[in-house]
Amino acid sequence: MDKAITKEDVIKIAKLAKLELTKDEISKYSEELSEIIEYVQKLNSVDTSNLDPTISVNGLNNITREDQRIEYGYDPKSLLENVPKVKDNFIQVKRVIE
Repeated sequence: MDKAITKEDVIKIAKLAKLELTKDEISKYSEELSEIIEYVQKLNSVDTSNLDPTISVNGLNNITREDQRIEYGYDPKSLLENVPKVKDNFIQVKRVIE
């Protein structure tokens, strides 16, 4: 393996992800992430030059249809009459993201 994931790397990643890790978790994740990197490097060494690109291995295709407008017999404005706050014909709610 070219480069192992150090405990300092794990601490930095945990800080970026806003995770609090114990010393045992830092050691554990350092080993596990190093093993993952080692496995990916093994996969990168496989010769795939003679293989065709594959999008799906199961042969299934996505089935699509044209959008159809369905009339339910309600006027959108009448539905918004029961809503506490409306802005530009949309339901206005409190902001939930800081």
